Amino acid sequence: MGPKKGVLVIDDDLPTLETLELMLQVSGYQVWTSGYARDAMRLAQQHRPDVILLDLMMPEADGFKVQEQLRTHPETAGIPIVLISAHHTVRTAAKSMRIAGVLEKPFHLDELVKCVEQATNGASEAT
Repeated sequence: MGPKKGVLVIDDDLPTLETLELMLQVSGYQVWTSGYARDAMRLAQQHRPDVILLDLMMPEADGFKVQEQLRTHPETAGIPIVLISAHHTVRTAAKSMRIAGVLEKPFHLDELVKCVEQATNGASEAT
């Protein structure tokens, strides 16, 4: 069996962040987390995750801005990004972005794992 796939989770909601971390660890992933959008670039460059789960609505910077920053740097441009949001309009907004998937809160473990697996295997869901 190869090394664990890595997932970087950026979400300002601590209960969601802790739940995602636990769900992903139980499913066999290596997980790095932060509650701050400003950490996304540094952590992505440091850990080179296989996928980034990125909250769309955060107080200091929204997921769209973070996604744009990640796409402008060669080290992070190719990392699949899955947007997570409680807003059902996220799918419409994601159509204009290079997004590997969308998870609408609340979601179940099977939805999370399926979305992460698709993103890490290069398959993007239809948004």
